[in-house]
Amino acid sequence: MSYGAGSEKKIDPCDSRTDSGFLSGTINSETMISGEIQPEESRQEKMSTPQPRDRPDSKVESKSKDDYMRLDSGVDLVSDQMSDLCIDEDHPVPSVQISLTDQEETTWQLYFQQDDEGDTQLHIAIIHGFVEVVFHLIRMVPSPEYLNIRNDLRQTALHLAVLTRQPRIIRRLIVAGADPCEVDRNGNTALHLAACSGDALCVKELTDKIAPHEVAAAQLRYTPPAQRKIHSFADMVNYEGLTAVHLSAVSGHFGILKHLVKCGADIDAREGKAGRTVLHMAAEIGNDRLAVLLLRDLVADPEMPNYAGQTAYHVARRNPQFLRTLVAYGAVADTEYFSSDDDDDEDDISGYDNGFRDFMAQGQMINAA
Repeated sequence: MSYGAGSEKKIDPCDSRTDSGFLSGTINSETMISGEIQPEESRQEKMSTPQPRDRPDSKVESKSKDDYMRLDSGVDLVSDQMSDLCIDEDHPVPSVQISLTDQEETTWQLYFQQDDEGDTQLHIAIIHGFVEVVFHLIRMVPSPEYLNIRNDLRQTALHLAVLTRQPRIIRRLIVAGADPCEVDRNGNTALHLAACSGDALCVKELTDKIAPHEVAAAQLRYTPPAQRKIHSFADMVNYEGLTAVHLSAVSGHFGILKHLVKCGADIDAREGKAGRTVLHMAAEIGNDRLAVLLLRDLVADPEMPNYAGQTAYHVARRNPQFLRTLVAYGAVADTEYFSSDDDDDEDDISGYDNGFRDFMAQGQMINAA
């Protein structure tokens, strides 16, 4: 079952049922995260039964697993060599420069040709959860650039690995030099998607330091580039102006939030539209628990202003308990800021983003029609 352009079902890409995007339908233009959502089904069913694609404004017939495993040229992806693969992560192979067979040397490029939806065989193998085939394809390429090819939804292999919740594949792509700064059509990096969905293991695989034995196990044909510093992609904003820190905090994934900050993400990062920090957002909805976490454990700056010059204290002016929490952790009580005609201009100060309040109150990041 897929949700096409005419579906009225509300779907949530921060839900645990995210997919690669080939089941996605038309999403409300105000969504922050790409609406590629997997229908409710068990992981085992997804792995065993390929799902048809349902792209807006297109009619694509369902493909069998055999159809996905073959290029238009007739090259069979699961060759005898691939089908016999047995990758043991507990006993990595020695670090060696592998040499491809003559056949592989001349045909690996076929596997990275894009089909009419922009997918390569690497995209398709990830969609179907063929871990060993993915590892073999990574070993075949002469450069990490081939790992960053984007399909028509502007998804790289890394985006698909996050959306299909496959941490082993995520880690192998990161080790092989896949770029975590690549963004999809909504401006989301793989880390945006993982932080929003609450997948702590995927976040960990995206951000952990690469060990030499991991590079050895990958058996790459090239020397992978140096690993990016986490702040170089953790502090990136998507097209809604939000960083992974914002998404993890407002989604309620506080463990991921703490991990990101520990790795070097900026807790005081301001989102791109109004300049709000996570503390401003907590003040808007009166989330005292989040405020304590931000101020006590993550040392957020209570005096950081938004683009209108307002601190969290100004935003939380009608919540006495929240104000007391702010002052207890170092915020300056600016009572002179408030005037007697506050009732008249309440919307001007604290109601400028009712959409944010709405999805926070409902406990979800996105409402898509």
